Amino acid sequence: MYDKKEMWASAYLRDKVCVGYRTTSRCEGINAYVNKFSKATHTILELVQCLEMVAREYRNKEMLLQFQSINSVPVMTTCLRSIERHVASVYTREVFGDVKKEIDGVGALILISKRRIMNTMVYTLEEYEEPDLHIMSSFGWSTGKLSCQYNLWKKHGYPCKHMFFVMKAEHLKEMPNKIVLRRWRTDAKSPEHYRESWGDISERGVILRHGALHSVSQWMFFLGAQRLSMFQKTMCGIKLLGKDLELEYRAFHTGVRWSDKNVGEGNPVVRDPVVAKAKGAPKIAKKKTLGKRRRWYTGRIGSTNVKVLMPPA
Repeated sequence: MYDKKEMWASAYLRDKVCVGYRTTSRCEGINAYVNKFSKATHTILELVQCLEMVAREYRNKEMLLQFQSINSVPVMTTCLRSIERHVASVYTREVFGDVKKEIDGVGALILISKRRIMNTMVYTLEEYEEPDLHIMSSFGWSTGKLSCQYNLWKKHGYPCKHMFFVMKAEHLKEMPNKIVLRRWRTDAKSPEHYRESWGDISERGVILRHGALHSVSQWMFFLGAQRLSMFQKTMCGIKLLGKDLELEYRAFHTGVRWSDKNVGEGNPVVRDPVVAKAKGAPKIAKKKTLGKRRRWYTGRIGSTNVKVLMPPA
């Protein structure tokens, strides 16, 4: 374990993006969530249905949080209103809560020195009640690069309070785009980010196109479910579009030009599976006992009832 210390010791992982996860925290959280829907007595069919319900709940919760991040504005409480407003428009609400704590921490920082090295401004800061700990942060006007020795951005993906102090000292109203990690943005799942990979003919391209279509259709599903007339309009449009795409798909994969008459032909039918032969020696039917069974004869001799075992015929 000591030879592998670079893989688990915190001192070696300061510049690695862990986004707050520990070793087993993610899988344990998923297991605990799945246990709310499943039981030990469930069959395989019931287990699959429970997993579908879990996935549906995950997607629904994600859609609600995405809707809240895009269509709501949080209350501005810090003194850096311009920067805070830009942070709220860029990050999701979950990440914005953590970034806002870093903006509040700017008030506890004290400037020790400031010097200029060519086009880069270097700030030396210390924190209140910790005078022996000096942190250096820099900002380059020509490159727009903002860096800090605290390494919070490298580990969690969002700026630290030292970076926000430099933004305040340089009178910046917005964060530089270079320090905004795309995975924390409200438009992280926007299909425009994957436009260059849409033409990929491999399986990866199919997955990217599927994800892009799923992301774009969520808003349509939300609107179509609001009223009955909108729902009927959405269903008719989806059916017509699906029919046209099915014709094109069949013509592309089979080389036959399909029409409306033969769209339903050739659809696969799900039947019972073929029973496979069991492993091991085949079972042999038990043979009947050889010989004929003896019979009992019951009669009456005179005034006496008798029961005699007769020999086989």
